[in-house]
Amino acid sequence: MKRSPAPVTKRLSAFVISTLIANVIAILLRICNLNWFYDIELGYYKSSAFLPILGNVLLTVFAVGIAVFARFVFIKDELTLPKPTLLPRLVAILPATGALLAAIGMILNGNAEDYISALPFQVSTLFGAYAVFAVITAAFFFLLAAGILQRPKRGGLILLLGLFSILFFVAALAVAYFDFEVQMNSPNKLIFQLACLSAMLALLADMRILADAQKPRFSLFAFSLATLFLGSSSVPSVFAYMKGIFPSDYRNLLADFVCMALWCYCLIRLIWIAYPSEEKKAESPAEEATEEVQETMSEEPLPETDPQEIKTENTD
Repeated sequence: MKRSPAPVTKRLSAFVISTLIANVIAILLRICNLNWFYDIELGYYKSSAFLPILGNVLLTVFAVGIAVFARFVFIKDELTLPKPTLLPRLVAILPATGALLAAIGMILNGNAEDYISALPFQVSTLFGAYAVFAVITAAFFFLLAAGILQRPKRGGLILLLGLFSILFFVAALAVAYFDFEVQMNSPNKLIFQLACLSAMLALLADMRILADAQKPRFSLFAFSLATLFLGSSSVPSVFAYMKGIFPSDYRNLLADFVCMALWCYCLIRLIWIAYPSEEKKAESPAEEATEEVQETMSEEPLPETDPQEIKTENTD
């Protein structure tokens, strides 16, 4: 006898819990690796250390597992992801504030030529765009927190602000990639680039949900992958900077703070998808009952009237 699949809520709950556990493991492993095995002068982990290899292998396994689970465990049309409710909207203030502070930090940085060693184009142009993108990213999340982006007919505004928010992470990726003082295959550079790419996917997924054009399985994959890479990149990097493991002129610090704030948002967003608020749960049965009554009334045929009876009534 073929067993029926578990209810979607149970599968969703198992998926989110597994993602959170993977998140904690990845963050703790990288903190340990930076604290114990990172060579400050070389910018690499010690070659004799096994734990960094284990951390990279597990991170790859977690990422592949998220992709496979999101693609094959859920049927195409059985998921519907809600728009951000009150708590995720309040948490959206964190990436908004982080992006705004990053823009201020870039403006106060002064001579952008001293910030990065070499670029194939003018550095001041990049940094001017980088700061502008940061301000627009802050505006996107502030409007999201205020609930303005959830109002009807806001598709154009969502698209405009969302694309500029994605461009912020494109600029962060470019700054890290073209920083030739850090080796191309540096583990810190690679994990930061993965974090930026996953942030773009999460922003794209949220834009689609806000614009009522969501793809639930893609959104679930994007939020989960973003929590994995954003958390394992930003949290250990900020820890390493504060502990003095990274140099005082560490160049991705501002972007790391934005990534850490976005990680908090994606984390709450993911949890609220699997475990919606009690108010929403309390309202849904009443709404379903109302819809059922309306459907029953619309489907119930009107009683047929005999034309002969109408004639008789008129004659009388």
